[in-house]
Amino acid sequence: MGMKRLLFALIGITPAFVLAIPYEITFVGLKDEATLKALFDASDLVTLQDRPPASLNALRYRVASDIPSLMKVMRAYGYYDATITSDVKANDPAQVYILIQPGPQYTIASYQVYHGDCSHLAEVTSCVPLTAENLGLHLGSAAISTHIVNAELNVLATLSRCGYPLATIEKRRVVVDMADKVVNAASCIDEGPLSKFGPLSIYGLDTVQTKYVMKRLDWDEGDTYSSEKVEATQKKLINSDLFSSCLISHGEKLDAAGELPMKIRLSESKHKQINIGAYYATVDGPGATFSWTHRNLRGMGEQMSLKGDFSARYLAGQATYKKPDFLTFDQTLRAVAEIEREHIHAYTSFAYSFASYVDKIFNPQTNLSIGLEVDHFNISNSASNGSYLLTALPLFVKYNAAD
Repeated sequence: MGMKRLLFALIGITPAFVLAIPYEITFVGLKDEATLKALFDASDLVTLQDRPPASLNALRYRVASDIPSLMKVMRAYGYYDATITSDVKANDPAQVYILIQPGPQYTIASYQVYHGDCSHLAEVTSCVPLTAENLGLHLGSAAISTHIVNAELNVLATLSRCGYPLATIEKRRVVVDMADKVVNAASCIDEGPLSKFGPLSIYGLDTVQTKYVMKRLDWDEGDTYSSEKVEATQKKLINSDLFSSCLISHGEKLDAAGELPMKIRLSESKHKQINIGAYYATVDGPGATFSWTHRNLRGMGEQMSLKGDFSARYLAGQATYKKPDFLTFDQTLRAVAEIEREHIHAYTSFAYSFASYVDKIFNPQTNLSIGLEVDHFNISNSASNGSYLLTALPLFVKYNAAD
């Protein structure tokens, strides 16, 4: 009985392997690489190639079912006159040919932005003209549907930058001119009310103080809304290294005072870090290194770091303190204290130093640093023993034009 059951089980699963029709696919007639890639991505023939059908007729059915999806892709890329046929040859493996006659690729002749009723062109006070050029859509370029959608998104982004974050797209109008092989597109918008920054709610703070976040706001309550100010604030908070994520959003409607409530949701990153290492050097022998950093002393982004390096011949330690927003925003007070002892055959040295700097960021390319340094050295067990005191007034200007 056991052998019979095994035999029936094998018979039951055999057709899944024996009757499967593996196939290869060739797209013929289209040279547009971007459209070809989109056809591959949308094709079930390609996606299901590793699961071949059980018969040649099933393969033909799969091919026929795939053609409507492929036609949608062709129209999305501006080939409104395209035709697609197929040919299946019963070889081993079967050969599937997708025969494409693309016809001309239509171009964008015009793009207009209208008010919600689509009766007259949109002219929004304080915004740049909502023309195709300003929205990143090039007239005369291929009529690719994603380009038109991106232009709509740029309409909303433009309106958000100049005080209309509640704007919506009410309707999209795409007219295909089969005679001239062009597309005339339009979007009808409701820009909504001119909005001002309203009361702010901050969520997610644990050890960072609220006033630290408030110092990094690029807007004041009552200012005209601007998405550029929102983006600048988000960038400042992320660049502080105190937060792993920052999401700034606004309400869906104006409050009773005619302002737009704002929300900031933050996730604090880990503020403490420790590194420990060991090494062996042929001159110094075994040694160890360590460093410890706290990036949020007193909840205001002040930073303290300690570093040490120890071996039989060498001892060094460094403490660094940084206070952001010193006297003004984008200006940091940096204090550094160091101690070092070196004992080798030629001499023994003991040195300590203290330095204080003010680091100023003028813009993303230009930084300035000015400070005072005091160094003291004591040399012994050498041919020229003595103590030395050095002072310096370092000034650094750094310009970085890297993209």
